[in-house]
Amino acid sequence: VQPWLWIAAIVAYGFGDTLTSILVFQTGGYEANVFLRLALNVVGPTLWGFIAIKAAAILGLTLIARWQRNLELVTTGVMVLAGSFLVAQNVTILVVA
Repeated sequence: VQPWLWIAAIVAYGFGDTLTSILVFQTGGYEANVFLRLALNVVGPTLWGFIAIKAAAILGLTLIARWQRNLELVTTGVMVLAGSFLVAQNVTILVVA
């Protein structure tokens, strides 16, 4: 997999979704993902809890991609697509709010 795809994955899923999610939280929004919301209830519904869960998800996806090379393109592609969708969704919420 080309390095630019990894960069796009980290930018979209790692930074983009995390930053726009934090902005949504600051405007009174909440986490819509049920699984992430449950995880936040376990670690504590704080900004640092959210960041820790996101970091763990990114680390887990990266490890899967690196250990199972045949899944690297799929994993990075999912991170780019999911991150881009989530950023667009969060920006829409911010614009409407």
